[in-house]
Amino acid sequence: MQLSEIKENVNKLNKDWRELKETNDQRLRQLENKGSADPLTVNKLDKINNDLDEQKSRLRRIELRDARPAISETNSRMNCEYKEAFTSYLRKGNDAGISNLSKKGLSSSSGSEGGYLVDNAMYKVIATDIESNSIMRKLASIQEISTDSFDVLSGEGQFDSGWVAESDTRKETQSGDFNKQNIKVHEIYAQPKVTQKLIDDAKIDISKWVSEQVAERFLAAENHSFINGDGINKPKGILAHGNNIEALKVQSDGKVDADSIVKLYYSLDVKYSGNASFLMHRDMLQQIRLLKSKETGQYLWNPGIDSSAPDTLLGVPVYESPDMPTPKKDAPFLILADFKSAYMIVDRAGISLMRDPFTEKPFVKFYTTKRVGGDIINSKAVKILKL
Repeated sequence: MQLSEIKENVNKLNKDWRELKETNDQRLRQLENKGSADPLTVNKLDKINNDLDEQKSRLRRIELRDARPAISETNSRMNCEYKEAFTSYLRKGNDAGISNLSKKGLSSSSGSEGGYLVDNAMYKVIATDIESNSIMRKLASIQEISTDSFDVLSGEGQFDSGWVAESDTRKETQSGDFNKQNIKVHEIYAQPKVTQKLIDDAKIDISKWVSEQVAERFLAAENHSFINGDGINKPKGILAHGNNIEALKVQSDGKVDADSIVKLYYSLDVKYSGNASFLMHRDMLQQIRLLKSKETGQYLWNPGIDSSAPDTLLGVPVYESPDMPTPKKDAPFLILADFKSAYMIVDRAGISLMRDPFTEKPFVKFYTTKRVGGDIINSKAVKILKL
């Protein structure tokens, strides 16, 4: 990572933030004095807001660029023999090498859904790309399993406790109730395709190409499901629980105000607020950047100082996702949650790939699958804001 590149982007980010505050203050004065804001001021404000988003995106791309492992670097730590056999399968469909390794007990190569488990180097690249780009994976709890489901136990009710001397009689304690929640994993697939002619080109790193294509498609499907999924053959999203999550409502014309954000923050139990984060769409984030506290006159939002530091809202980390809804009537548009306590992602180990040169000639398709589930495990750790 080039420090000069990071410093340049951080300086530009801070400059844009100062300009945004100055321009928004000018807009607020115009509203107070004339009852309306100058269109030139509004246009300038929109441009600076977009520039801020672009600077944050650039810093994020720098971070992701350095986080991604190279296939060759990963391979030096993995089973080279299996990688060579798997690459031969990708290029020519020759699975003899993989089969021989399986017979020798040197590899667990056959996926339960058919095809073969991708080699460790490919798996690492796909997993790193997904983890680095998934906001919900950054925030939520993650459990890896080798079966088709995972049971989450949660306790309810009151449990007695207290201080006693060594010889004192212990009172009989009340027993709480345990709830068991089963989170199933669901199959997600990607099927990138390419011509055999391009596969035969020695200059093309076919493992890298397939890894990047698969990661991109898995990521898009997962991101949407973890937030909006209905739970039918996919994870159940955090917004799919309706009345099971407490929602605060804003009576407005599509605009959120500072008081609503403050009320949302204080509606979350203190045992969750210390680890909480905000999640919203970029359109909402641009609105929130302009909000000021009525008591102090200070802006509620502040930018992160570098690529690894999140922006904050009321001092709480704030993240944006294109899968979050934009504000509309009777719809949730802002989440405040201790995501690690609230939501669990369940991954079944392994990614399987099946080479298909037959069904869409002249293309070769790489049918790739993994299994993943997700659901809310503690609705008390989540609050949402609705119009």
